[in-house]
Amino acid sequence: MVLEGTIEAVLYVGPGDHYAVLRLAVDGAVDTVTVVGNVPQPRPGERIEVEGAWTHHPRYGRQLRVLKYRLLLPATVHGIEEYLASGNVPGIGEEMARRLVERFGEETLRVIDQEPERLREVPGIGKKRVASIVKAWREQAAVRETLVFFQGFGLTPRLALLIHARYGEDSIGVVRENPYRLSAEVLGIGFKTADEIAQKMGVAPDSPLRAEAGIRHVLAEAERQGHCYLPAEELVANAAELLQIPPERLAEALEKNVREERLIREDGVEGAPVYLPPFHTAERVVARRLAILAGTPGPLAGARFSDERVARTLDRGIELSDEQRDAIRLALENKVAIITGGPGVGKTTIVRNLIQFYLDLGHPIALAAPTGRAAKRLTESTGEAASTIHRLLKFIPREGRFEHDQHDPLPFSLVLVDEASMLDARLAYHLIQAVPADASLVLVGDVDQLPSVGAGNVLADLIGSGKVPTARLRHVFRQENEERSLIVENAHRINQGEFPVSPSPSDSQTYDYYFVRREDPEEAAQTVLELVQNRIPSRFGLDPVDDIQVITPMHRGEVGTQRLNELLQEALNPAGEEFRTPGGRFREGDKVMQTANDYE
Repeated sequence: MVLEGTIEAVLYVGPGDHYAVLRLAVDGAVDTVTVVGNVPQPRPGERIEVEGAWTHHPRYGRQLRVLKYRLLLPATVHGIEEYLASGNVPGIGEEMARRLVERFGEETLRVIDQEPERLREVPGIGKKRVASIVKAWREQAAVRETLVFFQGFGLTPRLALLIHARYGEDSIGVVRENPYRLSAEVLGIGFKTADEIAQKMGVAPDSPLRAEAGIRHVLAEAERQGHCYLPAEELVANAAELLQIPPERLAEALEKNVREERLIREDGVEGAPVYLPPFHTAERVVARRLAILAGTPGPLAGARFSDERVARTLDRGIELSDEQRDAIRLALENKVAIITGGPGVGKTTIVRNLIQFYLDLGHPIALAAPTGRAAKRLTESTGEAASTIHRLLKFIPREGRFEHDQHDPLPFSLVLVDEASMLDARLAYHLIQAVPADASLVLVGDVDQLPSVGAGNVLADLIGSGKVPTARLRHVFRQENEERSLIVENAHRINQGEFPVSPSPSDSQTYDYYFVRREDPEEAAQTVLELVQNRIPSRFGLDPVDDIQVITPMHRGEVGTQRLNELLQEALNPAGEEFRTPGGRFREGDKVMQTANDYE
């Protein structure tokens, strides 16, 4: 459906001025139409052409969802005056719009565009005002031209505006010269989109531009899968399969990327690993800094543990095991140390004792974890304030950097990081840069937990190197009268290659682990619903919304997040007032997850 009309009212504009809800007076129609979607910087009085699909909102009724959008300049005297008077061109208000139209009539917009010096024929317009009007008009013209140009290649208005925000008036020229710059320089545009634009522009499939960008894309994809580098031969082979370009051409493209330092290749190392520059820097700096720290004694090296000191640092009257004492000694006698082990081996007890030791001596400490949830758990288990690593290092979102670094290190004697298995290479780089030379760094984590989301397997690699003092905890503690934890027991069984155990159906004791087998996906989804809504609340006295979280490893399918969310919403919150957003359908009272940080 394609409609032309005039924007009668702007009902809503979302963050970034892209997503909007408009009331459109359609040419030849009596009733206005509600238009929703990516309409950048809409203003009342503008004439637009929209192509879209009809949808029905349960609350707001029939709407046209925008697929393509084009700004149309008005052609009538009344339309021109209304367009200019609405503030579309900074420097022209209602009175000035009236004067301009009185002087130039239907030629007004052409005069502004092609003969701007004639604007001084209108009373009240001087040289400075002409310059201001012309500047604003040309900026708008550049935006309009960019939108029209890129929509011709199938891009949405939002992406076209992102390109214009990056390159300004040079947008079209830059992309014509090398469309693959988009994937490297415009957030939100990947290699696939840039490649489609390039193909439509007539760039040859085996073009050097495509080969060079494709090599970098394959390496970036490997990074998203957790790898800091790829061996040169594997990188070329993967790129050849994806791009259908002969390997010898891709080898040339790799050489050019290396010469221009867009990629780093370590030729003296087995396999000639190839890195994106930030990951090469991260690995080298982390290794170098940790080698320096590991090679110097800790601030308490040589300190002896008297019986009185140990007694003061006992955790809730629990005697420390020899394994735990050795771990504490290791952390105190070395500038950098790792404490690792599975669940239930006493890592938290060691952390609490370490903290108390430093506090007793008057040394300032910092506790951190890679995620907010892990930091909160660290605070609860130790009684001391903990934060995310980003907050500890004072991340500055607008500048994309951290306030604390090698030039402004952290003011602490001990930096202790929990859940260190989630440390990726780049975050480890920023953290270790900010640890002062006279401080100690202690990394605590379970190396068998899930690795980091970002590239790099920092904790496992540091342990595997044998260069960092490491305490491995193996003894599983279970206090008297403590219920048997099958979660802890099964975690260790799996690590030892054994099958997990489950309670038998006839066992009346309450456990923290159960296994319910369902072969059919729909039956599995209904079982999840029954467990959340009835069985778990009844057995454990838990609230189905506040106390229970469902985790599934996929988005789609009968037991994916989308389907389960629909079922759970209908069962747990059927009466909440409903509203739609670009992110989906929500009801007041729904349980939601924040998926992006807003530091402001």
